[in-house]
Amino acid sequence: MLGKYKHAMYYFNTNNYDYAIGDFTELLKRQSDHVTARLYRGISYFYLEYYQLALADFSATLHYDPSNWEAYYHRACLLRTCNPAQALKDFSISLLINPEYENVGAYLHRALIYCQQNQFDAAIADYEAVLILDREHAPA
Repeated sequence: MLGKYKHAMYYFNTNNYDYAIGDFTELLKRQSDHVTARLYRGISYFYLEYYQLALADFSATLHYDPSNWEAYYHRACLLRTCNPAQALKDFSISLLINPEYENVGAYLHRALIYCQQNQFDAAIADYEAVLILDREHAPA
């Protein structure tokens, strides 16, 4: 199974998402609780604009691993425009689990939602967090 996973990740990392999805799906048929395979299949679906399938994979990832900050982050990105209230919750949970540099995007996306909702103090706090974590982050 490790070979199939490495193969799928190769396709994912080279932006061959259709092939990655095929390999991740094969792997998940044999090991349905493979959290990383499900997460990356969801991301692949997201990149290919198969949003319902991506949402299902992100939610299933969280079923198997409720502390997976990346699944919360990606699900929030997916929901940002159609369900901003849930996206805010998911970004916040993601940041509770991992408030570090590698999750700086969650602060930025959450700040954008706060701006859209006229919650400017909260947005400023998130923009400040972005700048603390990444001084080079121009959008903040």
